[in-house]
Amino acid sequence: MIMGIRYKLYRWSRDALDWLFPPTCGGCGAPGVRWCVDCQQETQHVKPPFCERCGQSIKSNQGICDRCKETPSHLTAMRSWAIFEGPLQQALHRIKYKQDIALAEYFARYLMTLLMDQAWSIDLVAPVPIGKKRKKQRGYNQAGLLAKPLALGLDLFYRP
Repeated sequence: MIMGIRYKLYRWSRDALDWLFPPTCGGCGAPGVRWCVDCQQETQHVKPPFCERCGQSIKSNQGICDRCKETPSHLTAMRSWAIFEGPLQQALHRIKYKQDIALAEYFARYLMTLLMDQAWSIDLVAPVPIGKKRKKQRGYNQAGLLAKPLALGLDLFYRP
Protein backbone atom coordinates (compact mmCIF):
# COMPACT_ATOMS: atom_id res chain seq x y z
CA MET A 1 0.00 0.00 0.00
CA ILE A 2 1.25 3.49 -0.86
CA MET A 3 1.79 5.54 2.26
CA GLY A 4 3.55 8.85 2.06
CA ILE A 5 5.17 10.56 5.03
CA ARG A 6 2.14 12.83 5.47
CA TYR A 7 -0.15 9.85 5.91
CA LYS A 8 2.28 8.11 8.28
CA LEU A 9 2.30 11.25 10.45
CA TYR A 10 -1.48 11.41 10.29
CA ARG A 11 -1.74 7.76 11.39
CA TRP A 12 0.85 8.28 14.14
CA SER A 13 -1.15 11.19 15.56
CA ARG A 14 -4.35 9.05 15.50
CA ASP A 15 -2.57 6.17 17.23
CA ALA A 16 -1.21 8.54 19.89
CA LEU A 17 -4.69 9.90 20.56
CA ASP A 18 -6.05 6.34 20.78
CA TRP A 19 -3.44 5.57 23.40
CA LEU A 20 -4.45 8.62 25.44
CA PHE A 21 -8.19 8.24 24.82
CA PRO A 22 -9.00 4.59 24.05
CA PRO A 23 -11.54 4.26 21.23
CA THR A 24 -14.78 2.33 21.11
CA CYS A 25 -15.99 0.26 18.19
CA GLY A 26 -17.97 2.29 15.67
CA GLY A 27 -20.44 -0.54 15.15
CA CYS A 28 -21.21 -1.87 18.62
CA GLY A 29 -19.39 0.36 21.10
CA ALA A 30 -16.98 -2.35 22.34
CA PRO A 31 -14.08 -0.70 24.20
CA GLY A 32 -10.49 -0.54 22.98
CA VAL A 33 -10.89 -0.73 19.18
CA ARG A 34 -12.23 1.40 16.35
CA TRP A 35 -13.81 -1.55 14.48
CA CYS A 36 -14.06 -4.84 16.37
CA VAL A 37 -13.71 -8.33 14.92
CA ASP A 38 -17.41 -9.11 15.45
CA CYS A 39 -18.51 -6.04 13.49
CA GLN A 40 -15.95 -6.81 10.77
CA GLN A 41 -17.40 -10.30 10.42
CA GLU A 42 -21.00 -9.01 10.34
CA THR A 43 -20.21 -6.59 7.51
CA GLN A 44 -21.46 -7.88 4.17
CA HIS A 45 -18.98 -7.02 1.45
CA VAL A 46 -20.07 -6.37 -2.11
CA LYS A 47 -18.93 -9.48 -3.99
CA PRO A 48 -18.12 -10.00 -7.67
CA PRO A 49 -19.21 -10.02 -10.36
CA PHE A 50 -19.79 -6.25 -10.34
CA CYS A 51 -21.61 -3.90 -12.65
CA GLU A 52 -18.89 -2.08 -14.60
CA ARG A 53 -20.64 1.25 -14.05
CA CYS A 54 -22.24 1.35 -10.57
CA GLY A 55 -20.08 -1.29 -8.86
CA GLN A 56 -22.97 -3.23 -7.32
CA SER A 57 -23.04 -7.02 -7.29
CA ILE A 58 -24.79 -8.56 -10.29
CA LYS A 59 -25.89 -12.12 -10.99
CA SER A 60 -23.64 -12.83 -13.94
CA ASN A 61 -20.73 -11.28 -15.82
CA GLN A 62 -23.12 -9.25 -17.97
CA GLY A 63 -20.98 -6.11 -17.65
CA ILE A 64 -23.60 -3.48 -16.88
CA CYS A 65 -26.59 -4.11 -14.61
CA ASP A 66 -30.18 -3.61 -15.75
CA ARG A 67 -30.59 -0.47 -13.64
CA CYS A 68 -27.58 1.21 -15.29
CA LYS A 69 -28.83 0.15 -18.73
CA GLU A 70 -32.24 1.70 -18.02
CA THR A 71 -30.91 4.88 -16.40
CA PRO A 72 -27.43 5.67 -17.73
CA SER A 73 -25.18 7.70 -15.45
CA HIS A 74 -22.60 10.34 -16.23
CA LEU A 75 -20.13 8.39 -14.09
CA THR A 76 -17.69 6.11 -15.84
CA ALA A 77 -17.25 3.74 -12.91
CA MET A 78 -18.07 3.43 -9.25
CA ARG A 79 -17.34 0.77 -6.66
CA SER A 80 -18.81 -0.02 -3.25
CA TRP A 81 -16.93 -1.76 -0.47
CA ALA A 82 -19.81 -3.15 1.61
CA ILE A 83 -23.57 -3.13 2.14
CA PHE A 84 -24.92 -0.22 4.19
CA GLU A 85 -26.58 -2.12 7.05
CA GLY A 86 -25.94 -3.45 10.55
CA PRO A 87 -22.75 -2.39 12.30
CA LEU A 88 -21.39 -0.68 9.18
CA GLN A 89 -24.48 1.54 9.05
CA GLN A 90 -23.98 2.37 12.75
CA ALA A 91 -20.33 3.22 12.15
CA LEU A 92 -21.04 5.40 9.11
CA HIS A 93 -23.74 7.23 11.06
CA ARG A 94 -21.17 7.87 13.76
CA ILE A 95 -18.89 9.41 11.14
CA LYS A 96 -21.75 11.37 9.60
CA TYR A 97 -23.47 12.70 12.72
CA LYS A 98 -20.74 12.68 15.37
CA GLN A 99 -17.75 13.68 13.21
CA ASP A 100 -15.68 10.65 14.23
CA ILE A 101 -12.56 11.57 12.28
CA ALA A 102 -10.51 8.63 13.55
CA LEU A 103 -13.18 6.10 12.53
CA ALA A 104 -13.34 7.72 9.08
CA GLU A 105 -9.56 7.33 8.74
CA TYR A 106 -9.88 3.68 9.73
CA PHE A 107 -12.45 3.04 6.99
CA ALA A 108 -10.35 5.00 4.50
CA ARG A 109 -7.79 2.17 4.82
CA TYR A 110 -10.35 -0.28 3.41
CA LEU A 111 -11.06 2.14 0.57
CA MET A 112 -7.34 2.43 -0.19
CA THR A 113 -7.08 -1.32 -0.67
CA LEU A 114 -10.26 -1.37 -2.75
CA LEU A 115 -9.03 1.41 -5.04
CA MET A 116 -5.62 -0.17 -5.50
CA ASP A 117 -7.35 -3.41 -6.56
CA GLN A 118 -9.29 -1.50 -9.24
CA ALA A 119 -6.14 -0.29 -10.99
CA TRP A 120 -7.91 2.95 -11.90
CA SER A 121 -5.88 5.95 -12.95
CA ILE A 122 -6.74 8.55 -10.30
CA ASP A 123 -5.40 12.08 -10.19
CA LEU A 124 -7.52 13.62 -7.49
CA VAL A 125 -9.76 12.70 -4.56
CA ALA A 126 -12.79 14.93 -3.97
CA PRO A 127 -15.65 14.20 -1.58
CA VAL A 128 -19.23 14.21 -2.79
CA PRO A 129 -20.44 17.77 -2.17
CA ILE A 130 -22.90 18.47 0.62
CA GLY A 131 -25.59 21.16 0.46
CA LYS A 132 -24.73 24.56 1.95
CA LYS A 133 -27.56 24.34 4.48
CA ARG A 134 -26.53 20.86 5.64
CA LYS A 135 -22.86 21.84 5.84
CA LYS A 136 -23.75 24.90 7.91
CA GLN A 137 -25.83 22.72 10.29
CA ARG A 138 -23.18 20.01 10.64
CA GLY A 139 -20.07 22.14 10.23
CA TYR A 140 -18.32 19.57 8.03
CA ASN A 141 -18.77 17.29 5.05
CA GLN A 142 -18.79 13.68 6.25
CA ALA A 143 -17.55 12.43 2.86
CA GLY A 144 -14.52 14.67 3.32
CA LEU A 145 -13.70 12.85 6.57
CA LEU A 146 -13.15 9.70 4.45
CA ALA A 147 -11.72 11.40 1.36
CA LYS A 148 -8.89 13.32 3.02
CA PRO A 149 -7.09 10.35 4.64
CA LEU A 150 -7.80 8.34 1.47
CA ALA A 151 -5.98 10.96 -0.59
CA LEU A 152 -3.12 11.13 1.93
CA GLY A 153 -2.76 7.35 2.02
CA LEU A 154 -2.67 7.03 -1.77
CA ASP A 155 -0.47 10.14 -2.10
CA LEU A 156 -3.05 11.88 -4.30
CA PHE A 157 -4.27 15.45 -4.44
CA TYR A 158 -7.28 16.23 -2.27
CA ARG A 159 -9.70 18.97 -3.23
CA PRO A 160 -12.80 19.65 -1.12
